[in-house]
Amino acid sequence: MAFFSVIARFVARRPLAVVITTVGVGLLLGLGMLRLTVVTNVEDLYTPQGNIAFAHRDYVDSVYGYDQLDVKIYVTGKGNTVDNVLTKHALLALLDVYNLVTSTNATFNGTTFNYEGERICYRPGGAGTACQAVSVLDYWGFDRAKIEEDDDILSTLNRPYVLSRFGQPVPQEWVIGQMTHDNATGRVTAANAYLLTLYLQNNKPGRGSRDVDKYVEAWQKAITPIVKGYSSPHVDVYILSPWEQQAAADSALTTDLFLQGVSAVLLIGYSMLILHKPHPVYSQSHLAFANFISVGLAVLGSYGLCSLVGLGFSLVTQSLALLLLGLGTDDMLVTLAAHDDTRKEMEGASISDRIVATVSRARRGVIVAAATNFVAFCTGISSQLPALRDFMIYAAVGVVLVFIYQSTFFVACLTLDMFRQREKRMDVFCCVVSTAGPNDGCCRRQYDPEKPDFFHSVIGSYLPRVILHPVGKIAVLLVTAGLVAWGAYGAAHVRNDFNMEWLVPSKAYVFKVFEVRRATFPRSAGKGALPVYAYTRNPSISGSGISGSGGSGTPIDYFDYQDELAALSAALQSDFYVGSAPPVQSWYDWYLKWLNASSHKGSLTPQGRPPTSPLFYSWHRGTGGGGGVWGMSGRVGGSMERESAVRCGTPCHTMPHHAMPRGSISLPMCGCRLCT
Repeated sequence: MAFFSVIARFVARRPLAVVITTVGVGLLLGLGMLRLTVVTNVEDLYTPQGNIAFAHRDYVDSVYGYDQLDVKIYVTGKGNTVDNVLTKHALLALLDVYNLVTSTNATFNGTTFNYEGERICYRPGGAGTACQAVSVLDYWGFDRAKIEEDDDILSTLNRPYVLSRFGQPVPQEWVIGQMTHDNATGRVTAANAYLLTLYLQNNKPGRGSRDVDKYVEAWQKAITPIVKGYSSPHVDVYILSPWEQQAAADSALTTDLFLQGVSAVLLIGYSMLILHKPHPVYSQSHLAFANFISVGLAVLGSYGLCSLVGLGFSLVTQSLALLLLGLGTDDMLVTLAAHDDTRKEMEGASISDRIVATVSRARRGVIVAAATNFVAFCTGISSQLPALRDFMIYAAVGVVLVFIYQSTFFVACLTLDMFRQREKRMDVFCCVVSTAGPNDGCCRRQYDPEKPDFFHSVIGSYLPRVILHPVGKIAVLLVTAGLVAWGAYGAAHVRNDFNMEWLVPSKAYVFKVFEVRRATFPRSAGKGALPVYAYTRNPSISGSGISGSGGSGTPIDYFDYQDELAALSAALQSDFYVGSAPPVQSWYDWYLKWLNASSHKGSLTPQGRPPTSPLFYSWHRGTGGGGGVWGMSGRVGGSMERESAVRCGTPCHTMPHHAMPRGSISLPMCGCRLCT
C-alpha cells in the first residue's frame, strides 16, 4: 500500500492541479470517440465472426448483390375485425393504395422521384422493365377494369396456377391472410387480410450497419404518412417499412437514454442523501457530483480508447455508463467511510496526513472490488460473440479508469472539501461562509458528529437487529430458499430465441403493425419465421475456397444436374424444420410444371424434362418458341416461415457481376440459389 500512500500524498498536496490534469486527460481520451462506430447489424453483433457463414455471405453478395428491401402494406377488415376481405370493394381499395403509394413523389438531394424512379423500385428484368410488386392484385394483373368486370372474385382467386407478370408463382398464402377453406372442395371462401409487398433497390455503399440508401429512405419517409392517413369505409391499411422500423428502434433508443439519465439522477440523489449531514459545513452532499464527474471521465475514456482501437459500439455497450456509475459510487462510499473513521484518531493532523490515512484504509476494499470486477469482465473477452466481447473490453477498461479517477480526481475533490470545511464554507454553496458552530445543526438542532443520522442508523443498527433476530433469520432463510427455487425453475425454462420485434416499444405504430401481422399472417411472424437460402455454385470458381467472386471457372451445365436440383428441393420439402406453408418453391420445379403445361409438352422426356441441353436453356429463356419463363428465377417471397425459393445466379462470362440485373438469367450460369 506504500505506493498508494505516495500517490495520495501527492494528490493531497496538489489537489487543484490534479483535478485540472485528470479532467484534461479524460477529455483527451474522449477524442477517440471521433472514431466511434455504432453497430446495429445483428449479424455483426451476435454471430461468431470466424463462422464460415460469413464467407458464404460474402460470396453470395459478390454474385447477387445485397438483398433488396421491401415495404409491406397490410389491408384488413374495417376496425381490424374478422370481416371477409374477398370482396370487390376491398380489392379496389387495395389497388387504390397501390396506385397512391407508387405515384407519391419524394425529394432527396434536389431530385424528385416516385416508386418507379430508376433508383427506387427493384426491377427483376433489369433497367427499363416493370417494378416488382407481389399482391393478390396479380390475379387481375393490377388492372382495375378486370377487377370491376369480374363477377366471380372467388373463382379467380381459386385458380390453381397463377404467375406474376415476371413469371413468378404467387401462392395464396403469401398474399391472403387467415383464409377459410371449404372442407369439401378445399376452395378459399373467406379471408381477413391482404398483403401487398413492394420491392426496393438496396444501393447502400457497403454492408456497414449505418449505411443506407438515402433515396430509398426518402421515398419511404414520403409514403408512410400517406398510407397512415388513407381512409376507406371498407378496410384499414397498415404499412411496415425498413425506415419505419428503424425509426421505432431509434425512438426506443432515445427513450432508453432518457431512462438511463433518470437512473443516474436517482443514484446521484441517493448518494447526496447518504452524504448529507445535518450541519451546513460538515455535510458532504456535493461530493456526489464529484463522483459523477469522476465516473463520467472514466466512461468517456473507456469509450474513447476502445473506439480508437476500432471496437464497435452497440446498444449493449450503451448500458455501461450506468454500470460504472454504480461501481464508482460504491468506491466513493468506501472511501468516505474510511475518511469518517479517521476523524477522531487523526484529529489535529494535517489535511495531507489525513488523506493518506483515508486512502491507506480504503484502498484495500477498493482494490479488491476493482480487481474482482476487472477479472470478471476479462473472462468474457474470449467470447466469440462480438457484442458480448466488445462490451467486456469496454467494461474492463472502464473499471480500470474508474479506479484511477477515484484514486486521483475524487481524492483531490475530497482534499478540497477538507479545505472547505476548515474555512467553514457551506456544503454545495461553497462560496458562502457559515456562522454555525461545531454543534449547531440544521433547524436549530444540536449536531453530534458521533451520533449516526437516520440512514446510517437504519443500515448500521436497525437492519442488523432485525436480520439477526431468530425470526429474522428464519425469514431470511425462507426468502433465500424461495429465490433460489424461483431462479432454478426459471433457468429450467429458459429458451434461446431472438425476435426483432422485441426491440420495438409497445406504444410504437410499428408494434401495432406487428400485431396485425401476427393476427393475419401468423406464419410470417411466429416462431421460425426466418428465410433460409440454399445456393448451388461451381466448385471450380475459386478452388476449394468460398471467397471467390464467382467471376471465373468452368460454367455449370444444369441440364446435367437435374436429378440433384430435384433432390435438393425434395430434401427441403421433407425436412422437419422446413414449413409447409408457404411450400418450398424451386425455380426448377416451377420450370418443369410450366413445361408440362406448355406447347413443349409433347417434346419432353418420359420424366417430363427437356430432351437436350440447348432446349433446356432456350425454353427457359423463351427463345425456343411457345413462350417461356423468363424472370421466373427471381427471388420469390419474403420473410415467410421457413419459406423456400430458388434463384439462379449471374452468368460466368457475359457481363461483370455488378452490372447484371439481380435475379436475371443468361446461361450458362455460375450458381443457383434455393431459398427455404
